[in-house]
Amino acid sequence: MAVVWCFLFGWRAVFFLIYSRSRSGDKEDVLILGAGWSAMTLYNLLKSNFSPYRVVGFLDDDHEKDGKVMGSPHVLGETNQLMEIAKLKRVKTAILAITHERTHELIRQLLKLRFHCFNILDMPTIYEKLTGRIPVNHVRDGWILFTSGFYLLSKDYLQKIKRLYDFGISSLLLLITFPIVVLSALAIKIDSTGPIFLSRIGWARAEISLRPGSFDP
Repeated sequence: MAVVWCFLFGWRAVFFLIYSRSRSGDKEDVLILGAGWSAMTLYNLLKSNFSPYRVVGFLDDDHEKDGKVMGSPHVLGETNQLMEIAKLKRVKTAILAITHERTHELIRQLLKLRFHCFNILDMPTIYEKLTGRIPVNHVRDGWILFTSGFYLLSKDYLQKIKRLYDFGISSLLLLITFPIVVLSALAIKIDSTGPIFLSRIGWARAEISLRPGSFDP
């Protein structure tokens, strides 16, 4: 377990080092819709070196947050000012980090922007894409219902690959542990009488023999 942990940690460290260097000068500017808990969780993820996005500001309808600093970028305005601020900042992508309270006005506005070739992304989708984990505290049932992960194993070729993978790993483990199995069988045979593998009938007899005052007829 210690060796596996060292190799896994080392592989991830090397991967993120190489990936972060390749991404350091090639990031896309984005705006985050929302300035709450989900937005800050997303910002802390996107400010890392391996992120393909650069946050230039937040938009939130809470006027108390106007102009405030959320980590590094500012809250630049309300969500209905998205197109104006996007043109000012020369941004073509926004990430929706309002995961629980989405008004009908906000949804209609985002749909209108999509028809104008503006890219709208979802916070849980970006989080899963970058980390390989689902932010369960920031998703609703609807997102899980329509996510693509449920359809992976329904494909026939993926099921065949998984079957070959399971068979290969099982065969490899059987080959590695075969000497231990043989030595264990010899040790059982030398140490006790009866079969090496305990059947259901043998197990019942063993239970009877272990009871106080029992005997083997």
